[in-house]
Amino acid sequence: MYIDYSKLKFPLLIRPWREGDRFIPLGMKQFKKLSDYFIDDKFSLIRKKKACVLISNNDIVCVLGERLDDRFKLVEDSKKVYIVKL
Repeated sequence: MYIDYSKLKFPLLIRPWREGDRFIPLGMKQFKKLSDYFIDDKFSLIRKKKACVLISNNDIVCVLGERLDDRFKLVEDSKKVYIVKL
């Protein structure tokens, strides 16, 4: 995943998702609960239990290996890129 470095606040944290977590999936304009995202994308129970999120300043940057939050996407003005590899 390619993230706009200037939008990140360090330190970053990786943690399991929690009930009530929400983010703005890439390409969308409104918040969505992670539990609803998992249902819509047909996550299996095992895949859902293994899901982790990358956190910056209490905001979800991405669901690791799945989807980036729209607020952290690269834009034309992006000067520095933060790359997340699994």
